[in-house]
Parts: sequence; C-alpha cells; structure tokens
Amino acid sequence: MQTRSIKIEKGWLHLPIGRDADRYYVKFEAQGKQIGEFYLGLAADGPDFWCGMELEKYIGQTITMTMDACDGNPPEGLLEGIVEGGAMDEDNPLYPDLYREELRPQYHFSSRRGWLNDPNGLVFDGKRYHMYYQHNPYGITHGGVNIHWGHAVSPDGIHWKEYPDGIRPWVSSCHIASGSCIIDYEGKAGYGKGAIIAAFTHLASGNYRSDDKLPSEGQFLAYSVDEGVSFTLFPECPLIPARDGMDWRDPRIFHDPEGGFGIAVYETDENGNCVAFYHSDDLHRWTLTGRGDELYECPDLFRLTPEGGGAPKWVLYGADGMYRVGEFSDGVFAQEGERFPLDYGTCTYAGQTWSGRDDTCGRMHISWLRDDKLSWQDTTCYPDMPFSQQMTVPCLLKLVNTLQGYRVARTPIPALDLLHEGEPTIHKVTQTTGTALSLPLQSDTRLTIISDGPLKICADKGSFVYDPATGRVIFDGGRREFTLTKKGALELRVLWDTMSCEFFLQEEISASYGQDMRGKKLEINCETGFSAEAEVYGMKSIWH
Repeated sequence: MQTRSIKIEKGWLHLPIGRDADRYYVKFEAQGKQIGEFYLGLAADGPDFWCGMELEKYIGQTITMTMDACDGNPPEGLLEGIVEGGAMDEDNPLYPDLYREELRPQYHFSSRRGWLNDPNGLVFDGKRYHMYYQHNPYGITHGGVNIHWGHAVSPDGIHWKEYPDGIRPWVSSCHIASGSCIIDYEGKAGYGKGAIIAAFTHLASGNYRSDDKLPSEGQFLAYSVDEGVSFTLFPECPLIPARDGMDWRDPRIFHDPEGGFGIAVYETDENGNCVAFYHSDDLHRWTLTGRGDELYECPDLFRLTPEGGGAPKWVLYGADGMYRVGEFSDGVFAQEGERFPLDYGTCTYAGQTWSGRDDTCGRMHISWLRDDKLSWQDTTCYPDMPFSQQMTVPCLLKLVNTLQGYRVARTPIPALDLLHEGEPTIHKVTQTTGTALSLPLQSDTRLTIISDGPLKICADKGSFVYDPATGRVIFDGGRREFTLTKKGALELRVLWDTMSCEFFLQEEISASYGQDMRGKKLEINCETGFSAEAEVYGMKSIWH
C-alpha cells in the first residue's frame, strides 16, 4: 500500500497522467472521510499531460491519498508526482497549450481535459445555458469508471466557460451516468423557488475491481441552490429503483403540462428495450404511468408547435436519435406515423434538448459528436491529445407539417453567426463535372448548387447524393435516405472544424461526421455539370 498526504492551500490537486500508463485505484480522503476513489494512469517517468482535481472547499485541510495493495503491485512513487496548486487554466504553467492543442475543435465544445460523451442536464436558468455532460476528468477513455457530470456555462449557447464538475461520484463502485435537469419554479420539492433539479442514474462502474456485474442503484434526484455549481441528493434516493439490479438508466425529467412532473427512463421488459414514464406532483413520490417500446438509452420528450400554426405535438427519441411524433397524455406516449433520424450522418449519439427556454422559435438541441474511430477503451481517437470527443454545434429543432406528415427540421442556432470573422470569401464554379473546394479549417460555408442531374458531395468519409428532380438524398452509399420537401437547387451549409464536418441541407435535415478534417477538401461532382456559388466565412475560436 502506498500513501501520501498533501495540504490544500490553493484549491487544486494536479495529477500527472500517462496516456497508456497502467491504471490503479487511488482513494482520496479528507479528515478520515472518503471524498473519491478514481482509476488513474499516473505517470512514473513524467506525464503526457496533467489533469486537475478541484478541491476549493477543502482549503486548509489535508488530503490523504492511498493506493490499495489489492490492485496488484503498482510501481513505487506514483503518488509523488501529484502536486498542489492553482486553478486548471491558461495561466497555470502545467497547461501552457490549453485550448490551443493541435486537434482542439475551435467552435465545437470539448472538455479542457479528459473524456466527454453524452450531454446531460441541459437547462436554461433565464440568464445562462448550463450544459452538464458525461466526463472522465482524469483520462481520455470512458472505461466505465471515474464518470462525473462535467459542467459548462454559456450566455449565448456558443461561447462556453468550463466549471468544476457538477456532480461527482461519492462511492467507489458507481459513477454518475446520464440524466437531465429542470428548474423547480414553484419550489414544489421543498428546496426553494428556482432550484435546479437534476435526475441521473447511479450506475455501476463495470471495471471497479474487475467486477462487471455490479447492479445499478436506479434513478437519483439532486437539487442545486447555487446556480448549478453543486448538488445535494434528495434524502429518499433512489426515487425510482432499478428492478432486480437491471441497468435501467438515463432519466429525462420534464414539466407535465397536465400538472406536476414527468420522468422518462430507458428500461427493459419482456419485449426488450423500452421507455417507461413516471409521474410526480412533488418530485419526491413517483408513480409508473406507462411504457413504450423500441427505445434504447437517453430518452428525450418535449412539445413543439408546428411551423405555421396548429396544435402542439410531442417528440420522443432515444440515444440513436430516431424520433417519433405523437401525443403524450395521462403519462402515456402515443406515436403517430413513422420514425426518422434527427441526423443522417454517422457520428451523433445521445442528443438532448434544453429545458427552461422559450421554444417559440424552436427547441435547442445538442448531441455528442463521436469520433469515427470511437472505442471506449482506445486512447488513439484523438492522437496525442489530453482530451477526447466533442459536441455538435447547438441547433434548433422545429416541427414542420409536410405532405408526408410531421417532420423535425434541424438547423444551427442563429448565435453561431457571432463567430463569423470578417467578410465572406465568394467562390463561383460553372459547368464542370467536378471540383474540390479547399475550405478554411474552421469555417462556415453557404453553398447554392444548381444542376440537372444528381449531385454527389464528399467530405472525407462523409458523403451524400442529392437528386434535384425528386429531392431524394442518399447518405453514405445507401446507409440512410430522405426526401426533402424543397427540390431543385441545393442550399447546403457546411460547418468545417478541426475534427468534424456537419452538413445542413435545405434547412431541413443535417448529417454530422466526426473525423480529422485537416488537409481535406469538399468535393462536388455531377456527370451532367453544375454551377455553384459558395459564401465562405472564417470562424473565430470560442476559447479566446
């Protein structure tokens, strides 16, 4: 067993991490009480990068760190590299290239350190947008351990400031899995008007002591009275237990227009994956009201009024982004029509919408934009980087009533235009069978393409074919297809960042790809010839 104690004077511990170092459990205690136990790849011979652990409330106290002998025989001296110091920011000499790393997305959110996946707890408090997210702050893989709720705040949905993690694991065997937030405007839970209420799954950490059969503890609720900085558990947790240790998870909490509150939870039953709905009047006592079929992970449920008017409809979807439109009444969702993807690319997952904002102009949405080489344990997704994964740009979801039924349109939020740098560059191409545009690595391009025959658009591995006569779009060689309402000339918006390309077609649908765009070109091909005009804006970084 290895032990070391450090007095906290400036509010942070800084951990030297080796990208491929062997990992061991390290327990952190203050005044004899465990405050965390994390699976760390500490670097014995100098770190590949540093990660920070915020401990400001422990200033003046001594933190004791212990490496348990039951993890094998870790090399001597691993704890000696941990140092105490100031905040993890650009002024700290341990982080000289923060937000300027070679593969850092410059206008897509990524965490300053560690792994990122599902967006969680998206809520607008009347002044600021809060984004919590699945976060391993001490490593560049998920691995089923260390998962916190990271926390970032924005005044406009575009420029983000990263805060210390909002919800942290408090026991060794479980982590803080996905969930959601609302504002308790009337103080129904008893914690004051305007408290932020978080719902999440306390989920077994599959790699804890090499035991992958630890059960989920169910759905937990917590409240914040300090503007979302920290949370306190409801005393009755879990409020919605998981039956027989099932890994039911990802509660989506919402205000029910019929009164009270609802929660949608990914569950399983005798027919397989499903979504279950619960109701409460006070946020403490929950009753099962119904189940729906064929939904896997991270449900989201919200109302939209159709463009042009009409009665509001409900939209329900899961982590794969397959949405369905219908009615939600008496705690039961009834689907109307078919299911369609929110995004037609290959790399979005576990999207969520913001609660608490005015949805008159659309429901604000963001999704995890996965690397196309994604592996939960592979450290090569973002080669040599101290972080991994990113989010899409925030978008607005609007409900459109077409001749084929209701469809959800997805377009970037207008605030993205705040990042345009100077006047656009104009490119014109006339009557050629093919061309390749070199776009700035961080750019926003608006294209109008006119052709008599089908067009093929490629950006590295992401591609689609558009037929102007029918409006039909076929993505990635036939993987998915959709018929656009607007036919003829293609109005295409292309968001090009360091590790992603996002297409938006006719202000109706999107296709997102998580791939290294350095040195890549946008290719346009048509056998019958075409004309195109491109308006290209350079994009400012959201970090500086």
